[in-house]
Amino acid sequence: MENMHFIKSLMVMSITFILLVCGSKADVVCDTTDKAMTCQYDIPKKIPPGVTEVYVENHGEVHLNRNSFSDPSWKHILILQIYQNKTTTNSIHVYDSAFRGLDSLNVLGIHTRKFSMGDIPGRNIFRGLENITELDFSGCVTLNSTFVASSLMWDGEFTKLRTLNLNEVNTFCGGRSIHFSQLFIDMLVNRRIQNLSLRKTMIQFQPFVLKGDSKVTHLDLSDTSYSISSPPGDVFVPFLQLFMNVKSLNATQMFPSFWRGDRFRFSNYHCTDCTELHDVYAFNLFFIENIFANYVLGDTGFPVEIINSTFNLTCSMNLKVLQFRGNNVRRIQGTTFHWPNQNFLSYIDFTGNKMSFLSSNVTRGLANLKTFLLGENRLSDMSSSPEFINLFANCLNLEKLVLDRNGLSYLPESIFLRNKMLTYLSLKGNLLRKVTFNTKHLKNLRYLDLSDNLIHVLDEQSMNYLNDVIHFQTNLSINLEGNPIECSCNSAPFIEWIQKKSLYMSGRDTMLNCKLEGRVVDIDDKTAAKTKFMCIRALVYVSISLAVVIAIAIITIALIAVSKLIKRRRKNDQVRRFLKNYQNNQIKEKFLCLLSYSNTDSTVAIEHIYRNLNETLKEITGLESDSVCIDERHFRAGAEIVAEIMRCVSESCVIVFVVSKSFCQSNWCCLEVKEAYEQQKPIVLIFCEEVDDNEMSAHLKQMFQRYTRAKLVQQDEDVNVQPGGWEGLCDSIIHLASRQYAEQLE
Repeated sequence: MENMHFIKSLMVMSITFILLVCGSKADVVCDTTDKAMTCQYDIPKKIPPGVTEVYVENHGEVHLNRNSFSDPSWKHILILQIYQNKTTTNSIHVYDSAFRGLDSLNVLGIHTRKFSMGDIPGRNIFRGLENITELDFSGCVTLNSTFVASSLMWDGEFTKLRTLNLNEVNTFCGGRSIHFSQLFIDMLVNRRIQNLSLRKTMIQFQPFVLKGDSKVTHLDLSDTSYSISSPPGDVFVPFLQLFMNVKSLNATQMFPSFWRGDRFRFSNYHCTDCTELHDVYAFNLFFIENIFANYVLGDTGFPVEIINSTFNLTCSMNLKVLQFRGNNVRRIQGTTFHWPNQNFLSYIDFTGNKMSFLSSNVTRGLANLKTFLLGENRLSDMSSSPEFINLFANCLNLEKLVLDRNGLSYLPESIFLRNKMLTYLSLKGNLLRKVTFNTKHLKNLRYLDLSDNLIHVLDEQSMNYLNDVIHFQTNLSINLEGNPIECSCNSAPFIEWIQKKSLYMSGRDTMLNCKLEGRVVDIDDKTAAKTKFMCIRALVYVSISLAVVIAIAIITIALIAVSKLIKRRRKNDQVRRFLKNYQNNQIKEKFLCLLSYSNTDSTVAIEHIYRNLNETLKEITGLESDSVCIDERHFRAGAEIVAEIMRCVSESCVIVFVVSKSFCQSNWCCLEVKEAYEQQKPIVLIFCEEVDDNEMSAHLKQMFQRYTRAKLVQQDEDVNVQPGGWEGLCDSIIHLASRQYAEQLE
């Protein structure tokens, strides 16, 4: 029993020891690389030799006091940055003399949502940081700006402090804000702060008196919001004086509301004296070198339009960089800007303004302009204006020009004629189908971006323009990616050109591709060869197709001819065999045909039809006996008429009816028609006059639609039959008789 208790106690002690060891290891997990050490969860007590930068990530609850950096190894640390995971709410508490021991520290950064500094402002919070050059409290939501200002004012000299970052301070924290109070301003002046960043903060402006010269040269007010505790005039006049020496101003997404709306809609406004601009702009822009005023007017609802106006900017000016992206500047038309003879403006960015018109006089006198960014506008709307040709004529020293996504489908030939220094030209995302601008003078061009346009095939003129640029630059890069390039016979010269000039295509690690017969393929040697062959292939296919068509036509004609020849020969053999048997009385029928007619038509039937038929048939058959049966000569006298009709129809090979109106009305004739139809005799109809369908019997109508028909015609004093004449009619009778005979034999 005692052994069991001993074993249990030993297990508990072992587990406790393991947990303590593991727990101690989990408190601080550090990774050292070169001169930097990155630790998780907490601040290390001791620093390895050679480390000068310490970064703490995902810290827990931290209390900084006079013992936090007491180890001598901290004396050589130059940079200390403490970050909190945004998903946690751990706090950092700083007490008096917490930073003693950091004698060499240059940069201190604390970034946490919950941050408190001592109990009483100015009680030695920053003691020990006399060599500090940068304080960065970005992201400290609960930071008390009064504590910071008072501590920096009274805790030490801080002769080297130049940068103060208060970005995203007091954000989403109720009514808290950074107070631009007398204390805060005095701190900026006395501590000679040069770089002040207040990005994404809430500022409360309070009246103050400037008691010295401010050294702030870089001011970041981007995306800030503000409130004013007194009339604007009592605040902004000293505010402008405070930042009179600012060289770089970032006011992105932050402008006072009274600068918006109709104040930025100028029409026929003429500023003849540059000092008048102070009434228009709140900041004295003439002393600033870099202005970043992006998206400050994008949400006003009023487009910025400057029409038929003049601005005198000839006062002394230091402006070098002007960023004015996304500010809804729709039109600057008929407007002239008079710049100083000595100006340094080298960078203008008007990207994303939806600008449909830009007067070329805006850039008149900007001899130092190197970069002009005009992407994501609507300059295609002014492409029909004569001013579009001269849009960049004043930019003689322009090196970089961006015209991305402007809806441009055409560029005038001489639009870049005066931009001989151009090295970078981007026309990405437009509607260009070919290169229409002259490039012979662009001898310095090193990058031309034509990607994401509508180029299917470049014509010879376009390729010549690009060849002119390639001729001067061996390190030129042309970007044609994202175009719907077509691989076909029509594009064969263009594809071959791409392959030959592949050295100049940007993204040389990736090939351009094209659409070849419905498939997307890379443009390489094989693709170029295929497109060239497609032209030959088309000719070969046409030749083969033509040859096949001709061959099929010849074969078809030959088959038809042979078939007709065979049919004709078979027909002739059939007729010859029939006539031979008929001449030898070896067939059952006695007559070749029976001529049936109405008594009213007996004269025509006997004198013309019978005589001609009988004589012609005798010539053809070579027989002297009658081949045509008629009632007058071959009906037996005294015999019953119906029996004679049936006998004569039976003894005749073919029945010939002389159709007339009286024939249709004759009962005997109708009887003969019925009998011939029932005995299935071949029938020939000879019309001696026009007979309406309604006058025909049912059997006669069927015969009219099915059997051979002819018509008597008067030719001079004789009567003939059409078509074919008497010989043609007799041939038809013999053919019908021979076919009937052949069918009987089968």
